[in-house]
Amino acid sequence: MSGAEKQAARRMAKERLSRLSEADFRRIGARIAKQVFAHPLYKNAHSVFCFVGTGREIDTEPILTLVLSDGKTLLVPRCEENGGMTARRITDLSELSKGRFGIPEPGADAPAADKDQIDLVLLPCLAASPCGARLGKGGGYYDRFLADFPSDTLILCPQALLFDSLPEDAWDRRADGVITENGVITSRPAE
Repeated sequence: MSGAEKQAARRMAKERLSRLSEADFRRIGARIAKQVFAHPLYKNAHSVFCFVGTGREIDTEPILTLVLSDGKTLLVPRCEENGGMTARRITDLSELSKGRFGIPEPGADAPAADKDQIDLVLLPCLAASPCGARLGKGGGYYDRFLADFPSDTLILCPQALLFDSLPEDAWDRRADGVITENGVITSRPAE
């Protein structure tokens, strides 16, 4: 696998992404949220780790809000100075403020959770494939976080960013499924 292949895939994904409007993202995000809430992995989870969507990403606010209202433990990412990412617990969305990359995240004093305390991770992507391959923006934060992750993962991906296949490196971990506004693609059957 060459870095050039991933860069080419990112360029194609960004081209597709540029065709989606802000209104598209709100509409797509609402439909993806409904798919998440109906999924058995969500229903059975006690704790959910979910990204905070910004800009040209799925609007995850409806998901974050429902996780809290369902009485589940909500964990969101915090990018640390060492290049790592931690899962931090919040009890209200007002606990988020813009972090180093302009992404809302919890403060350093928010309680951190060990990976084995997380039942389900909802992942962002620049693109995904039906087999659960995920193409990120290239920072490696999720790759490092998921390297030894023991639980279930679902990618939240607009249908327009779903590719038949994507380049993968040896360290890339496939997700258990992909959720688009049009439905759920399971790469590993839910239990």
